[in-house]
Amino acid sequence: MWPKRQAEHKRISDALLKHSQSTRALPGASTQAARDALAMQFIASLRREDYYRVVQRKDIDPSKADPNSGVFDPERAVAYHMQNNDLEEAAWLIFLMTEFARPASGWKRLQDVYGKLGGGIWDWKTVSARS
Repeated sequence: MWPKRQAEHKRISDALLKHSQSTRALPGASTQAARDALAMQFIASLRREDYYRVVQRKDIDPSKADPNSGVFDPERAVAYHMQNNDLEEAAWLIFLMTEFARPASGWKRLQDVYGKLGGGIWDWKTVSARS
């Protein structure tokens, strides 16, 4: 448990119990352990959102958005596209991040696909033109 989030974790877990008792049963969260696990997932998501807000506030080097640059970082690439008002490219990259979830090898599969195995960028403009 993240020490700064213990109170929030308890609040969420308690809210899940209250909802289950007063509004509608939550079969997947019927035990304290299950509610605690679900609350932990909520906390992890909130932490991720906090982290991403910090990333979005910083200037992003364009090379972070280029899958063939050697320093590609898909999370920063999304922020870069958002900062440059390219919402479609940001959304496309988020879709690819979801599709090619970060395995132990990092974002290599995503980088290979988005970067056309080093032969360009399979960006939204390219993909949507072929639909």
